[in-house]
Amino acid sequence: MLFRSVQGCTTVYAVRTASPGYVAPTVTAFPNPYIDMLTFTIKTGSTAGLATLKVYDMIGRNIDNVFEGVLEANVEKKVKHNLRIFNQPLIYVFTLDGKRVVAGRLIPGMPE
Repeated sequence: MLFRSVQGCTTVYAVRTASPGYVAPTVTAFPNPYIDMLTFTIKTGSTAGLATLKVYDMIGRNIDNVFEGVLEANVEKKVKHNLRIFNQPLIYVFTLDGKRVVAGRLIPGMPE
């Protein structure tokens, strides 16, 4: 907690910090820009629970459910997914126990 006193008034600020040893979940997508096949690497960090990885278009429509399942803490899971038919900018959202923890953009590449 931080305290600030201004002209006799005390304001209390609650500061949220991660507990010692906490490792945040991460998701990476490779290759990005994508042409067709994409590999998502999910690292749960020190959090476990029901995980979902979904892909949305730029106006928020759910395009595809890439992964749904229970993940343990401190695991790495690779999920291959074909996005060939979409060929548009997309957004991926990773949730853990119903809380959005990671989001990112997927950029379409130019086919050869």
